[in-house]
Amino acid sequence: MSFVSASAGSGATNAALNVNTSQVSSGRVGIALALPVGQTLAAGTRQIVVVSFNVSANGNAAPTTISFGDQPIPREVVGVNANALPAVYTPATVVITRTTASVSAASFIAAGVASEAIVAAFGLSLATTIQTATALPLPTELAGTTVKVRDSAGTARLALLRCAESGQLSNSGGDSDRTITITSGGGTVSSGTAEIAAVAPGLFAANANGQGVAAAVALRVKADGTQVFEQVAEFNAAQNSFVARQLELGPENEQVFLILFGTGIRHRSSLLAVSLKVGGGEAAVEYAGPAPGFVGLDQLNVRLPRGLIGRGEVNLVLTVDGKTANTVKVHIK
Repeated sequence: MSFVSASAGSGATNAALNVNTSQVSSGRVGIALALPVGQTLAAGTRQIVVVSFNVSANGNAAPTTISFGDQPIPREVVGVNANALPAVYTPATVVITRTTASVSAASFIAAGVASEAIVAAFGLSLATTIQTATALPLPTELAGTTVKVRDSAGTARLALLRCAESGQLSNSGGDSDRTITITSGGGTVSSGTAEIAAVAPGLFAANANGQGVAAAVALRVKADGTQVFEQVAEFNAAQNSFVARQLELGPENEQVFLILFGTGIRHRSSLLAVSLKVGGGEAAVEYAGPAPGFVGLDQLNVRLPRGLIGRGEVNLVLTVDGKTANTVKVHIK
């Protein structure tokens, strides 16, 4: 923190104020306040001085102690006749809170998040090191970092954590929550708000940016009932990213299902409220709910219509209870 100014408080508006900044570079400021002759401060709790500070955008946001000393001027409280009065000086701790923004970890769209969804929080100094949860149940602390979610009724709960690093943190949100407070292992406190609804659909992308080829697999059911899983994305070294892999729908006696992964979908009002347009046309959504064995991850099973043959790269547009997710793609040969 850096000192900006000092002014008389609401309980001493008629006082004369002198500020000594000769030692401000050492973190000390002298403040002398005097009332007009014959006047005294009223009994009780009073705000007599307001001190303002600037906080560095990249500085340490750990709790900071502000205390009283005898430099550059000695501590003293005097009465109306300039006689010294007994006084107790109590230090206090200032907790500097940084801001954080929480979005869907699938879409990265800042349009609210859903109950039990996977959420990504962004900010500065959210963790002192990188750590990822390696087992279930997910922990409520990673690398010393905790996330407390407080709802509109004032009830606070700890979120389950997946991954913690300095600038980003992934967690699973709670129901009807509003305020999210992140405390790092180093004591840095970051806070933000998030509108949490029943659904806030987002689809994961292979490149983990909410765009481009979908993070999905295809399930081919052959005429004899044999089931084969196929990838819909492949890594392109020249582009240093995942690109769409051509998906064949095969002969008429085969069915191909697209299995998409997302979050913020499971609390849909009904399966009929879930719509997926593939290349502008409706595809049959046969399942939309939790992905078995994963916390916060949702899954959609979609039967691809044969009319898509030869369409090439097509957009996938998901709508759940009237809310539209981010657009991802697949390639139909």
